[in-house]
Amino acid sequence: MSLHRRAAKVVSDAKRKAAIENAEKATAALIGRRHDLSCQQCSAKFQSVQKWAMYCSPKCREAARVPVPGVCKVCGGATKRKSAATCSRKCYGDMIRAKPRRHNMVALECVHCREPFSAYETLNRKYCSYACHLASGGALRAGLAASRSIGRHRVKKDFNHDKIVERFIANGIYVIDLSRLGNGLPDLLVFCAGETRLVEVKNPDTSYGRRGANRIQMAWAADWRGGPVYIVRTVEEVDALCAGRIEEIEQIKTYYAKDIVQDVHQALKAVMG
Repeated sequence: MSLHRRAAKVVSDAKRKAAIENAEKATAALIGRRHDLSCQQCSAKFQSVQKWAMYCSPKCREAARVPVPGVCKVCGGATKRKSAATCSRKCYGDMIRAKPRRHNMVALECVHCREPFSAYETLNRKYCSYACHLASGGALRAGLAASRSIGRHRVKKDFNHDKIVERFIANGIYVIDLSRLGNGLPDLLVFCAGETRLVEVKNPDTSYGRRGANRIQMAWAADWRGGPVYIVRTVEEVDALCAGRIEEIEQIKTYYAKDIVQDVHQALKAVMG
C-alpha cells in the first residue's frame, strides 16, 4: 500500500471513530432526558425520549387507528369514517344530483321521431339518437356542406385515397383524380381491362367508409347513364379490378338509388332554399 493510501485510511478510521463516539454521547443524553407523557388512547402515564410521542405502546397505536364512525349527510346513517360525507354509493349519488349544476338538464323532443329525451341545455341537441340524425338526412346535409366547401378549403379525401391511386399507377393504369369536383361524383376515372371505369374510394377503417356510398353519391349514380361505379377500399380490390374480376368488387348501380332520388331532390331543394 502506498504512503498516500495509508494516510487516507488512517484519516477515515479516525473520522469513523469520532462519529461513533458522538452518536453514543447523543444517545446517552437522550436517555438521561426522558419526558413524562400521557397516552392519548388509554390515558396511561409513560416516559419517552421523544416529547411528541402520543401512545405508550404499539397496541395503543393500532387501537387508535380504528376509524370513528360519522353521520351520513343524506340519510343520517352511520358512516365508516368520521370524515366520510355519506354512508353508501347510493347516498353519494343522491348528494351529487342534489347539488346545483352549472348546466341544467332540459326536456326536449326529437325533431325526427318526436320522442321525448333529456340533455344539457348548452348542447343544443335536436335528435334523441344518432340513428334519428342519420334518418333525418344528417349525412346528406354534411355531404352538401362538404361539397360547398370545396374550392374554399382543402379537398377532404379518404385516408387511403393516395394509397389506392399509387396502386393503380403501379399496375400501369392511367388515373384521373376527380375527388376535387365533389357533388357525388366518383373519386377516380381509370382505364383498365379495356374499359373506362369510375371508382369511388372508401376507407374501411371508418364506419362512414364501411357503409358504402352516401345519398349524394347514390343520387348521382341514379342519374348517370353510363356503367356502374365501383367501390374500392383495399389494394387487393384494386388488383382485382385491374385484372377484370369485377364480380369481386362492390358496385353502385343505378337501381340501387332509384328509390331515394326523389327524396334526395326534395332534400336538396329544402337545403338550398
